[in-house]
Amino acid sequence: MRENAKQFQVILRSIADAITLQDATGQLIYANEAAARTIGYPSVQSLLQTPLADVMRRFEIMDGAGQPFPLARLPGRLALQGEPSPETILRFRVVDTGEERWSAVKTTPIFDERGEVRFAVSIFQDVTVRQQAERRLAMQLAVTRLLAEAATFDAAAPRILEAIGQGLGWEWGAVWRMDRHAGLLHCAEV
Repeated sequence: MRENAKQFQVILRSIADAITLQDATGQLIYANEAAARTIGYPSVQSLLQTPLADVMRRFEIMDGAGQPFPLARLPGRLALQGEPSPETILRFRVVDTGEERWSAVKTTPIFDERGEVRFAVSIFQDVTVRQQAERRLAMQLAVTRLLAEAATFDAAAPRILEAIGQGLGWEWGAVWRMDRHAGLLHCAEV
């Protein structure tokens, strides 16, 4: 048994996805190195020694569209209640830096012989690159549609700027264009 446990530990350490294990009280009792890095801790030991409430305060958790995600609906919390947890796309914003990451989270409850939840195993797959690419594509399609529907560029500029701002997360922007004489004309500002 001891040899199998050691082999299992080696396997879990080598997986690129973040893996965590919570006990029935919700306390983190296992994390692999990828989980510690993903959550922003220098080591597994430092992550596991930090109260879960302190870990959670480091992040704003949102759905894929950027809306606040109810903590009671987190996959790990559902699993600890024995509820099935479909794969969920979560967006994490680091409070201190504003950095955003997306993860596809899948959590499975582990039941004891009496049918009570003993653990919740969560796997976090980083899907940041994919989500950013999808947002850029959606923004490009929106801008293309706006240009195709507009009578003039100047008429479409405010809506184009709004679409770009939403797609890139900008709070301010301006559109200028060149006239026939290479002069700059202000078209829109948000």
